[in-house]
Amino acid sequence: MKDGTQERIDKEIADWEYMKNLPKTLQGYYYRDDHEVIDDIYNLFSYVNDETHCSITVFYHEATFEYKLSQKIGMIEFCSIECIAEKLDEFELLLREHMEDIMYGMNHFDPKTVSLLVKQTGITEWDYKDILPQEFEGFSLYIHPDQPIRITNGSYIVCDYENFELNSDLVVYYNMFRDEFYVDSRANDAPVINYEFDSYSLAELQENIQKYLRPTLSAIRESAEKK
Repeated sequence: MKDGTQERIDKEIADWEYMKNLPKTLQGYYYRDDHEVIDDIYNLFSYVNDETHCSITVFYHEATFEYKLSQKIGMIEFCSIECIAEKLDEFELLLREHMEDIMYGMNHFDPKTVSLLVKQTGITEWDYKDILPQEFEGFSLYIHPDQPIRITNGSYIVCDYENFELNSDLVVYYNMFRDEFYVDSRANDAPVINYEFDSYSLAELQENIQKYLRPTLSAIRESAEKK
């Protein structure tokens, strides 16, 4: 972060009554006073739910000159498009309107958030219980296909295996713009590139999962344990 940016933001938020008056607990989340600079991001505060592995963080992004809110579900983190503003007073209005709903939605699935395009793939009606193990190699099925989660850029999380102890995951996404299923994964927070799961239909995805899921999770675990 450039010299002077943190000081300027500190002056802007010094008398920010909204932040001063936030409750210490909210909807099962606890308040955390961050005031932490990471590269070009200045984290101001967070609400964290350790039990569900969910959190939100309010921060200033120097690269875009904007205040933003990020959501973290498991190990997946993304910005909320509902809460972005250049001016603090405008940002506060957005937080008042959306923040609690965002926090609630991270722990309570709402079918209304699922696009018709996603439903048309058949993923929400998929009988996956004999295809996706609940537990394997220390990974747990954290997000289920019948409750996909909308993130950004037209993508939904449709399946997520997490190993929080090893800081590792395997996430199946569906992108509406490309009409494609694909996978991102991490071993001890390091990206693992794979294309074996790329699919253009649910039937193709199921076939690829049956072939590659277990060996891929095993490989991720082995790699994470070496790091």
